[in-house]
Amino acid sequence: MGVSYESSTGSTSAIADFHAMLTDQDTSNISANTYIKMMPHTTAVNIGVFFGALI
Repeated sequence: MGVSYESSTGSTSAIADFHAMLTDQDTSNISANTYIKMMPHTTAVNIGVFFGALI
């Protein structure tokens, strides 16, 4: 079983937070999950985990 969900980008707010970290050296909105949230395949992974399709 697998999940296919097309997305060209991850969360735009996470991308903005990551940009602020790189350009302004502001890490106030960065957490352990920020990088994961900005990846384009995050939606498919979360759907798969929710339905138990991924180990």
